[in-house]
Amino acid sequence: MQRYLCSNERSFMPYILFSEHEKQSTNASDICSFLSTHGQEVKRSGREYMWESPSGKVSINGSEWYSQYERVGGGAISFVQKFFGASYPEAIRSLLGSNVGQATTNLNKKNKRNSMNETQTALALPEKSTEMRRLYGYLLNERCLDRDIVHAFIHDGLLYEDLPNHNAVFVGTDENGKPRHIQKRSTNPQSDYKGNVSGSDISYAFHYVGTSDKLFVFEAPIDMLAYISMNKRGWKQHSYTALCSTADCAAIRMLNTYPNLKEVYLCLDHDSAGIEGAYRIAESIHNLGEYSVWRKMPKNKDWDEDLKQYHGKDALPCSEHKKMRMFLQKCSEYLTRNCQETKLWKHIADSRGYAVDNTLALLHSEIDKAENALDIAGTQEHLKNCVIGCIAFCYCKDEQMEYPALFSHWANALRAMYKPHKDTGNSAEQWSMLKKNLAALEKNLNRVSPLTESEVNEQEKTVITFAFDCIRLCAIMETEQTEQSLILNLE
Repeated sequence: MQRYLCSNERSFMPYILFSEHEKQSTNASDICSFLSTHGQEVKRSGREYMWESPSGKVSINGSEWYSQYERVGGGAISFVQKFFGASYPEAIRSLLGSNVGQATTNLNKKNKRNSMNETQTALALPEKSTEMRRLYGYLLNERCLDRDIVHAFIHDGLLYEDLPNHNAVFVGTDENGKPRHIQKRSTNPQSDYKGNVSGSDISYAFHYVGTSDKLFVFEAPIDMLAYISMNKRGWKQHSYTALCSTADCAAIRMLNTYPNLKEVYLCLDHDSAGIEGAYRIAESIHNLGEYSVWRKMPKNKDWDEDLKQYHGKDALPCSEHKKMRMFLQKCSEYLTRNCQETKLWKHIADSRGYAVDNTLALLHSEIDKAENALDIAGTQEHLKNCVIGCIAFCYCKDEQMEYPALFSHWANALRAMYKPHKDTGNSAEQWSMLKKNLAALEKNLNRVSPLTESEVNEQEKTVITFAFDCIRLCAIMETEQTEQSLILNLE
């Protein structure tokens, strides 16, 4: 995604005055229209629209947005500022047009400097309190953090209490110890306030550098401290970072900066957003190079909730990813060894030279029946037959190529293909894609023999991907039906 102006261009922007009417009109702008004009795709999801930002899913309803991963939202102006890197005047002009506002170009040198400072804010450390009573009280009593762990980070200058609001301040530094990122968190138990200080570089979010090859990644600083509190033994050997946002920048910077880090443990929240975030970050890390990436999930919603429960306090429970749970449930229902005893399986698996013709005939027939079924159960039964036929085809090809023909190999491959952060769209969109993929699959399978080993592998990949799409469609349809039932019950 491109920014509107590079940093040096922005420095010379004139100070712009906007009327209250212009500000209100801008904040009421339709976000979907703005995204469409900038080449971004939005998809309808129930009564709202969904946009896949580089850092996760964003729900959109007219002029309002909400980040499902970061759990923040706002109006059209803040949307353009957050996701397109625009300043306040840039956001207004990009939404309403470049002619709005009055540009003041005859500023004196002092005003010009002030204007530049507004658009390029330097990071300033909040004022420190001379005592830490509220900080210790909040972190130890409310959050149940270990006193030694809290004291260690205070001693290193990475944690303190500010003035005049007595917030907890989490400091992220660069390799030279210079503060580069600050997140503030209210120490008032009744307040949910937290936020990154203006001028912060998210890639230097709150972290600790150890000497081992292990890096532990968390969503928030308190989660990180809670995990360390529960795993104190030898904790200083390892490295830790909080993301403090929806982005993976902090984890990626740690890996790029410290080449000794080879094992990554993603310790994000046990909810839909955390599960999607873990998959998305794992994908980014694997693109960097050879790393071992593991998922560590708290029993409750997050690690601090686990720590609270350990100390006898009530804890917020975890929640699963609905679509992912439904997909795995369908895999358990469909991918059983009993499939190999069916006539359908034997019709494909034992067909040898007729495997392609038999498979294509089966898929076309079952897709037609699925589309015309009277209910979801009928549709799912025909899509299940497609899945069995696809696995039988791959099984047959493995035998022909003298590979080990294992049902479990393809069943496990199907389960591993699911990526929750990429599971977007509704059943209607999935149906459309499935029919397009069938046409592409038919073209791939109708190649003239003999085929090379790599061409056979490509055919198997295309066929097993089609099976995956069938299972995913079944899961989406059942999830939609469940949600619709809940809505009707509420009404």
